[in-house]
Amino acid sequence: MPADGQSHIRIARPSRDLAAAERFWCGGLGLSVVYRIEGGDGAGEHDLLMVGWPDASWHLQLVHGAAHPVEPRPTEEDLLVIYLDEPVPEALVARRFARRRRHVATRRTPRASAAASGPPHR
Repeated sequence: MPADGQSHIRIARPSRDLAAAERFWCGGLGLSVVYRIEGGDGAGEHDLLMVGWPDASWHLQLVHGAAHPVEPRPTEEDLLVIYLDEPVPEALVARRFARRRRHVATRRTPRASAAASGPPHR
């Protein structure tokens, strides 16, 4: 199977709080839950939440392991930028900034992309 522009991509990120992450990505930015599973507390077990658009060739995989949680470490370069075919609706930007708890500044993110720069790190 060759890799090309239509290849599916998964972006995996740790999360301290999958419920808060779901509120951010789905409630705040309008993505959908693509898949969810609750793991156990044993070694190698983890809870998993995948969000995205159902028809997209990508999704975000958010993982929480109760036995071995990984602390997110955002930096100014730790960005997810989603390019849209039209301007970001003002209501979406307002909703995103109303929910913001922490902002990680970046030199590269224009205002329209800032709404998708990343979840509050919980």
